[in-house]
Amino acid sequence: MITTTNNSQAVQAYQGKQCAQMPQQDLLPEILNQYKMVCAYAGQQVTNDQHSLNLIVRMIEADLKKTRCTLEQFKIAVNEGMRSGEVYSANAPATYLKWVYAYLDKVKMELAAHRNNQSFQPYEMSEEEKLNTAIEHLMTMYHKFKSGQSFLDGGSAGYLWLEKIGQINVSIDEKAEMFEKSKDRAIAAIKAKRDNAERYEARTIQSLLNAIEQRPKDIPELRFEQIKICRDDLLRQYFRENNLTHDFLYEVFQEHQAK
Repeated sequence: MITTTNNSQAVQAYQGKQCAQMPQQDLLPEILNQYKMVCAYAGQQVTNDQHSLNLIVRMIEADLKKTRCTLEQFKIAVNEGMRSGEVYSANAPATYLKWVYAYLDKVKMELAAHRNNQSFQPYEMSEEEKLNTAIEHLMTMYHKFKSGQSFLDGGSAGYLWLEKIGQINVSIDEKAEMFEKSKDRAIAAIKAKRDNAERYEARTIQSLLNAIEQRPKDIPELRFEQIKICRDDLLRQYFRENNLTHDFLYEVFQEHQAK
């Protein structure tokens, strides 16, 4: 039994200073340090363009200030996120927000128990439960697709799972061709975000669009949007070509594991 006391890492991080309350001159250097750390860990190049660097850091700041994340929670989220698997792009602000939400979701029950002064026993899903969760996520999206509804594959989790077990198998050349053709759609998606954003965020996105117009190959946010579009297209194609059931996905997973 684990008791939530002030000595636990999650509680200590929770009791820290919220990013939304920190002055910009204090928060931005902390974000920059985390960004550089992730680049070093992932073997990716820190952008040399000061405008792009400022834009990346400011967009991460804007995202953080929309959450109730503390600085220490942000640091833990980044540390865990970059070691959890795919470091998609250290230069994409969306990567950091995804890690923050994943961490906050992981500790929410422990923090709730702390606030209620109760003991907390963290729950670890079995491999069978993880498998069923992945399949249920796919089946939910599949049924929405078949009924003409929109769906969200958060973090491309469904696509990546299907690719991992060999159900989506696309060559590098095919992916490169799809990626190149998706640029106009990606720019349109970013413009749509600008049009629906609050004024401060809209100005930040407009700066991003200006940078894309000048040097599209150097902008990680555009690449992030292009890859998301390509993965969603491949997922929809898979849904069109297959009659999915829970049992079918379970069987193909077991066959992949047996290889």
